[in-house]
Amino acid sequence: MKKILFLAMLLIGVAMSMQAQEYTTLVVLMRDGSSTKVQLSEEPKVTFSGTNLNIATTATTLQLDRAKVQRFNYVNDGGVKGVSADNKSTYIKRGDLLIFQDLKSGSKVSVFGVDGRMLKDATASGNYEMSLSELSSGVYIVDVNGTTTKITIRR
Repeated sequence: MKKILFLAMLLIGVAMSMQAQEYTTLVVLMRDGSSTKVQLSEEPKVTFSGTNLNIATTATTLQLDRAKVQRFNYVNDGGVKGVSADNKSTYIKRGDLLIFQDLKSGSKVSVFGVDGRMLKDATASGNYEMSLSELSSGVYIVDVNGTTTKITIRR
């Protein structure tokens, strides 16, 4: 019964949110405090499959364990300036560099294309710089220790 009620509330919320205004980002908040942001260019298709919550657009597909999802909402953020990788770690995008500060030892830093392909990957700690000079103009996803956000590169 709880699953059916959750599904009904989820679908009603998605429908009402998408009709209210045009949103640019879907933010999924997890029970462990992490979050995932999905850049939207169209209305996503939200479905359930077994114990998974599936969110799909033509550009990306996200599959999450339903039990770990706390909630999700849509925002019209117009772009993300930075990301919190943990309580102390942030990055700054300066030119072709992502500059990370105070990363925990063994932090995993990855950059993905919107199609889900991993383009760059590193393990870092403390202060770390990642060059993006080889990437063309476009939208990319940066993941730091499980916390993701989008960045835009303009050339």
